[in-house]
Amino acid sequence: MVSLTKALAVLGLITVGQAQIPAFFEDVEQLESICNTDESQNNVCYKDSEPAKVSKSKAIARLRLNYIGSWCTGWLFGSEGHLMTNHHCINSADAAAFTRVEFDAVTPGCQDSSSRGSHPGKIAAENVTVIFSDRALDFALVKVNLIDEFDLTPYGYLQASDQTVKVNDTAYVMGHPNGRPRRIAMVKDGAPTGRITTTNYTETKPSLCLNVDRLGHNLDTEQGSSGTPLLSATTNLVIGLHNCGGCKAATTAYGANYAIKMTYIINLLRENNVLPKDAVKSTGTLIPTTTPISTPPTTPTPSATTTLPPTTTPTAPSTTPVPSKCSLIEDNTDYAGFDVASTSRANAADCCVDCD
Repeated sequence: MVSLTKALAVLGLITVGQAQIPAFFEDVEQLESICNTDESQNNVCYKDSEPAKVSKSKAIARLRLNYIGSWCTGWLFGSEGHLMTNHHCINSADAAAFTRVEFDAVTPGCQDSSSRGSHPGKIAAENVTVIFSDRALDFALVKVNLIDEFDLTPYGYLQASDQTVKVNDTAYVMGHPNGRPRRIAMVKDGAPTGRITTTNYTETKPSLCLNVDRLGHNLDTEQGSSGTPLLSATTNLVIGLHNCGGCKAATTAYGANYAIKMTYIINLLRENNVLPKDAVKSTGTLIPTTTPISTPPTTPTPSATTTLPPTTTPTAPSTTPVPSKCSLIEDNTDYAGFDVASTSRANAADCCVDCD
């Protein structure tokens, strides 16, 4: 007789397998998101020189996407236990049901080496609930379903800025690139901070990034940085949600990485009455009220949208079986312009030794 535990485990694998695999995780073209050389550092390296930023970084979470065996970054947004990440990380209720939220994943020493999933922190939740998501703006606002009365108070929360961002504004990012312990990318090209390189980037050809009127920045990210907050180095307020790579490694003409403007996300959440309490720190500067218009792709892509921002709900899971990808090729690769860490497995049933 099959035990109840085994039966539940099998049922769990079936459910995970039915969760929709985002196209971000399936693109086979490779593109690094390091801007020339990686100048990000372990979180603790800034403990003495940037104590305020290190304190803010406590709100950053490492996300384990158990439904596809991948990693992303999320962060506490507002004072009510909400977490922000990319839509392509949590794109459905099924995906949310298998997303682990982990805080305090850090290295004790500045020069400590690390790897994907190393230096485990504290597990706050084994699943989350989608409150609101939008594919075109590539964000998902979720509520963390805390386990064992886990207390979020020590981690604080991040707030977004409502002011207009300008070219050359100083900035930094902090997250879990490649699923590693928390890192801060701030120093760049001999300067003490990174900077905003453009405030209105729109892609010249259609891609899964749906880049329309994006912020460009020169801060180092890797697979797994998806969902990382882009913060003002002056105010420590979130000005963008990083979602797409674009930088090239080993060249001074490295280009830029890209982020969605938080002003657009704030507006959409306000319009739908789901903006978390204390999520925005007002500066008195008016935020944009118009939304950019995207050009539809010339070739079919999953769930393509034509205008920003649509008021979409989480995408329904696909029930079509996905062929196995359990092979040695493309293992732990970086995908075309997207900062996502993947084991290249289509679903839990395809897991090899690289799956947790």
